[in-house]
Amino acid sequence: MSRRYTDQISVAIQRTANGVYPRRFYWRSGQYFVSAVLARWIETGKWWQTTPLSSRPIERRIWRVEASAGGRGRQVGVFDLCLLASAVPSSDAVPTQDATEISEVNGYLIRAFD
Repeated sequence: MSRRYTDQISVAIQRTANGVYPRRFYWRSGQYFVSAVLARWIETGKWWQTTPLSSRPIERRIWRVEASAGGRGRQVGVFDLCLLASAVPSSDAVPTQDATEISEVNGYLIRAFD
């Protein structure tokens, strides 16, 4: 069973040689640490819904993650995190060192699984 949300969250993302991944997020006064990315996909908006600066539909990047509040040893939950594609750094510019760059971006928690 799952619950749908549209709660705005702050997400710490990390760019690696394999792409961009969430590392932690802040939701309802709690900090959640991502232990695994279970799936990721891109959803494209309706063609008639475009951004003011582009004639292309809005893209949302979704990650289904396993995360726990407060770190290891805590109860683990599964969450769907959403970021607008424009907020995610390009994965074309791969860092030279292994997974060192972390940045905070705004996103949405759109689903939590029981």
